[in-house]
Amino acid sequence: MDINGARAWSHFLSVSSSKTIFPDSTCNSPELGMMILTSPTLEPSTSPTVVPDTRMSPQRRPSGSGSVKLFTQAVKATLPSGDAQTQKSKELREARETASKSQDDLRCMELRLQKTQEERNALKKRVAELEDRKENARHQRPSSQDNENPVQSLAVELEATKNSLQDLRQKLKEAQEVASSFEASGHRLNAKYKGLQAKHLELSNAASKTDRQVAALVQEKSALSAQLEALRHESKAKSQASQEPSMDVFSHRLDQVSEAFIKSGVDSLNDTLDNFVMEILEKSDQLVRKHAHLVRPLSEREHDAPLLLRSLAHPSLTDDNRGLLLDVQLHDQMNTELHELFFSNDVLPSRIEPDGIVQMISEELSRREPWTVVQRWRALTAMGTFALVNEGYFAESITRQTEDILDVLAQAYGLTPTQFEDMYDALLSGLRTMYKEANQLSVSVRRDILSVRMTVTTVSATHFNPTFACSVWPEMGAAAGDEIVGRYRFGLMKLTESGDCSHLIRPEVATTALIRETSKNS
Repeated sequence: MDINGARAWSHFLSVSSSKTIFPDSTCNSPELGMMILTSPTLEPSTSPTVVPDTRMSPQRRPSGSGSVKLFTQAVKATLPSGDAQTQKSKELREARETASKSQDDLRCMELRLQKTQEERNALKKRVAELEDRKENARHQRPSSQDNENPVQSLAVELEATKNSLQDLRQKLKEAQEVASSFEASGHRLNAKYKGLQAKHLELSNAASKTDRQVAALVQEKSALSAQLEALRHESKAKSQASQEPSMDVFSHRLDQVSEAFIKSGVDSLNDTLDNFVMEILEKSDQLVRKHAHLVRPLSEREHDAPLLLRSLAHPSLTDDNRGLLLDVQLHDQMNTELHELFFSNDVLPSRIEPDGIVQMISEELSRREPWTVVQRWRALTAMGTFALVNEGYFAESITRQTEDILDVLAQAYGLTPTQFEDMYDALLSGLRTMYKEANQLSVSVRRDILSVRMTVTTVSATHFNPTFACSVWPEMGAAAGDEIVGRYRFGLMKLTESGDCSHLIRPEVATTALIRETSKNS
């Protein structure tokens, strides 16, 4: 196809596109003609031919009949004859097909462009609205410089909201932690409550058991009270029948008390004597300090006193050694007096029966009668005799011992007895208590033990024998054969029916070992 034919063909396509083929389409752009002209099927040779766009604008295009005439003339001028015309027809059909396909693509492109344009218009409209709002906001802004930009106000408000939200989140976190803590505390309290419930149940059971025991004890108490009341009536009836105690030998049972009871009684009497002497020493020391300026010189003291008192008169004697010597002297004095007054002889003490007639009767009965008979006779005799003896029996002894104690203190400290008279009443009271205890023990040891014969003993020998006595201070080196300077504690001897004799408690004494010790330390 020559250049003129191509131009005519291009013009035909343009007119057809705008008037006939696509009268209402937006795909009537000039580019379509260029696409047809540059299509490979329209190329007459291998070299490209630039065909300028000679189409007129839609305002200057000719009418439809003129366009057809020009097209017909152009076609006739360019149509070849014979085979060339057939070839041209084929190329024309291919060009039409290509044009149809290109028209479809162009229509799609136009549709996309239309959609894009609509979106662009919408965006422009949105921008315009925003500009209007901005302008309105600018016009509505107050003239005062103290008021901030609304955007800034919104930003500040947003920031405050964010801060409030952050605070709320923090508070929520803290609340969750507190809730967790409360939950843990709740678990602990629940466990503690269960433990308390178990403890309460246990205590309730114990209380119920205790209540039952108390009820049983109350019932038992009622029964015992009734029995006690019956015994009281019976005892009252018997006492009314006979006011005097029965002296029938067969009304006594064997061993009304145990040997241990008698032994504890002897120990108690020894303790009472120790406490009595200790109290004397303490009070005398106070009085000696009060009258220290009245102490007589050694040349004016008596020198015919016993060994202990002579030792007490030593000028270089220390206070501790003087206390030891006085302790032994007072123990010996009271031990000797109490034994003679309450525990001498088997049946009756020598102070009550000085002639010894009852003692001889007891020895004669022991040779003639069974052991049981002699023991019961001994018990009855002692009980009857001591029932007749009152406190007047040992009142004289108490007075004499009080005066003797004051004399010993006066000799030991180089004072006169009158300077110790403040101790007189206290000595009387202490001696009365000790004498009553010794009297009760004397009766019990004769009356209440019948299976064996028990005797409260002291040392009568003048020299120390470790077999029958023991030293009160063995660390001082008391040896057998030492002279006994003082009796210190009572002993207890047991004699059986077969004649066996044993010492339940050995009496204690002080020997010349004490004199040696005090002389060494003076």
